[in-house]
Amino acid sequence: MRDRTGLREVEKKEKGVKTSSRIVKGANSAEGYEQGLLPRICRERSAGVGVNGPGGMIETHPHDAKGYYNRGRAYQRRGDCLNAIGDYDRAIAMDPRLAWAYYYRGLAHGDRGNRRQQARDLKAAARLGLGIALDILAARKRGGK
Repeated sequence: MRDRTGLREVEKKEKGVKTSSRIVKGANSAEGYEQGLLPRICRERSAGVGVNGPGGMIETHPHDAKGYYNRGRAYQRRGDCLNAIGDYDRAIAMDPRLAWAYYYRGLAHGDRGNRRQQARDLKAAARLGLGIALDILAARKRGGK
């Protein structure tokens, strides 16, 4: 007789992580991460624990833009803007429609003092439909950061 419990666990992993009443596809889904829908273990993986290690998102899917985006976010949260920018560059090269990558790369450039590149990236994010980028650009014009 087969172990049905083990089969169900595999099926759950393939379908995604169910949180609240929504299903988040993949353990490192950028949308799920940004909305805070992923369980703690997934956030830890995105924050650098297991991202590059065996079975990590980038190692297992080296051509997935969201994996680089997630790792860039983890670097940026730790204050490592240079590595974050590098990962956002890779994510954008793979998927030029990834608005959040432009947005956060712009913020990272701003943190490093490169206001010109910050403006370019925020404008690109705004063109891709990210309204918050317009708010930051407007605040910059009024004399904010």
